Amino acid sequence: MRKLTINRKKTFVAGASKVFIYSIENPAPNVEITKDMCTFLGDIKNGKSLEVQIPEHEITIIAAYESLGIFMITDHVTLPEGNTDIVLEGKAKLNPSIGNPFLFIK
Repeated sequence: MRKLTINRKKTFVAGASKVFIYSIENPAPNVEITKDMCTFLGDIKNGKSLEVQIPEHEITIIAAYESLGIFMITDHVTLPEGNTDIVLEGKAKLNPSIGNPFLFIK
């Protein structure tokens, strides 16, 4: 197991919304990912961090918003296999037409 830390930069954009973090192993290409296919890792409030243990094999981390029963993936990142700890950062981007998405900073 290795440690994954996700830092959410504090911004005014979507400041009151939580970002929900999920993982999925080996997602099939060209298949729409649903909430039922994912493992919930935790949520992150504005300006806060999340630390979780993840497996050492390749895994995809998903950031999503949930509102009124709607599961909306805003970004994802695939982490390579390995045993070193990983730190990711992200923040909400101002774009009201698509819900001010949370994006990982790559």
